[in-house]
Amino acid sequence: MELPDIAFEHKCQCHNMYLFMKRFEEMTDKEALKKILCKVRHGLYPSQCEWAHKEFMEAYLNAADEKMKRYHACNCPFAKESVLSENVVSSALCNCSLGHVMNFAEAFLGRELTGKVVRSVLNGDLTCEYEIEIPDDIMQKYVTSEW
Repeated sequence: MELPDIAFEHKCQCHNMYLFMKRFEEMTDKEALKKILCKVRHGLYPSQCEWAHKEFMEAYLNAADEKMKRYHACNCPFAKESVLSENVVSSALCNCSLGHVMNFAEAFLGRELTGKVVRSVLNGDLTCEYEIEIPDDIMQKYVTSEW
C-alpha cells in the first residue's frame, strides 16, 4: 500500500488516502482513531490559513451544485479531491480537521481540549462544523452572568 502524499493525491482523486483510511479504520477503534487524527496539525498555525477564507468566499458561494459546494467547503487536501470521486475518503479523516480547529482554541486557552465533528462534507453535508468542549472552570473564569 502506498502512503498518501499530499502533493500527489489530487492527481488520483485521493485513492491512496481512501485505501489508507479504510485500513486504518479496520485496525483501530473509533476513539483511538479520533485521538490520533486530532493531533495531526502539519505544523500549521492559524495565520498560515488565511487563504482559505478568500477561496471559500470566491468559490463556495458561486458553486453550481451541491457536490461542488462540498468540494469548495473542504480545506483538507486529502478529503477535498475525494469528494469528486466515486470513493469518498472516510469521514473519520475529518477528526484531523477537528484537530486543526482545536489547535487554535488550545493555544489561547492554554490546555488540551476535546471536541467532535458535528457535520462534514465527507458525510454529504454542505459545510463542516466542529464542536469543542470548553471545560467548566474556563467558562467560570471568562464567562460572567453579566453577558
